[in-house]
Parts: sequence; structure tokens; C-alpha cells
Amino acid sequence: LNKMVSDFLLLGRPITMNKKAFVVADLLSQIEVLCKQQLRAKNITIQAQNLDCVLSADEEQMRLVFINIILNAVEAAGEKGAIVCSAQKSSNPAALAITIADNGPGIEDENLERIFAPYFTQRPSGTGLGLALVRRIIEEHNGAIVAGNNPAGGAYFKFTIPQDAQ
Repeated sequence: LNKMVSDFLLLGRPITMNKKAFVVADLLSQIEVLCKQQLRAKNITIQAQNLDCVLSADEEQMRLVFINIILNAVEAAGEKGAIVCSAQKSSNPAALAITIADNGPGIEDENLERIFAPYFTQRPSGTGLGLALVRRIIEEHNGAIVAGNNPAGGAYFKFTIPQDAQ
């Protein structure tokens, strides 16, 4: 109930940006510590690829983005699941693209368009606010986010953040 109320309040409140440069790998290390109990309970590993890059964004807001996506991936992945976080320069050289993928069952095609809508959830204990908040944070950074399914199985979330816009 506490998380639901917090997410609801965050979704409706204006976001105050405090952009600064930080290393994505450092942020992911913090997230792993915060999510250690959930990861350990399902024996899930997080693999980092090319995360030694610098992201210019609001670090606290990006922490919320990573936590929401990673906890959804933990819920979707089975025992001994895997989550892969990777970064690369986007097709726009002034932007950084970050992908978080899991090896769970993926997202049903009919839900791909609705997954970021407020109150949409497939989980009995879900509020449907987490991914709506993620999209809002990314858009406040003048970025974009998409969700999809990997050909080999599992889902991915890919968001791109411009690095020249302050």
C-alpha cells in the first residue's frame, strides 16, 4: 500500500530535474544492493555490458527507472533467471541508449502498446503505476522508451536519453 501511494504521488507531482553526469555502472551497483534480497530469492543474476559510460541525467530519477524495470524483470524471470543491462550510443550520437532485458516469458503482443499506461498491470499485486512513472521520467529527460520481446525469449526495455539537452 505504501509503494502504491508513493508511486501514485510521484506520477502526479511535477518532476524537478537535477541533472548531473554519473557513471551508469555505479548506478547499477547501487540498484543491485537495493534489490539484493529479491535477486537472491530467485537466484537471478544481473550482467552489465558497456556500462562504464557517463549519463547526464537526474540520478535519483534514473534510479527509480532502473529499480522499476529491474524489479519487473525479477518478477518475470524464473528461478536462476538473468537480467542484462547494456548501454550504447544511439543512432543520434548525442544520446545514450540503455537496454534492460530479461529471460522471462516476454510480454504478450496485445499488451506491448498498453504496458506504459497508468493502472495497467498483469500482476495480481501490481498497481500499474511503475512503468507509467518510468515513461514519464524518461520523457521529462526528453527521451523515449520502448518495450519489446527478444527473438530468443524474454522482454526488453530500451530507453534513450539525449546528452546535449540540459
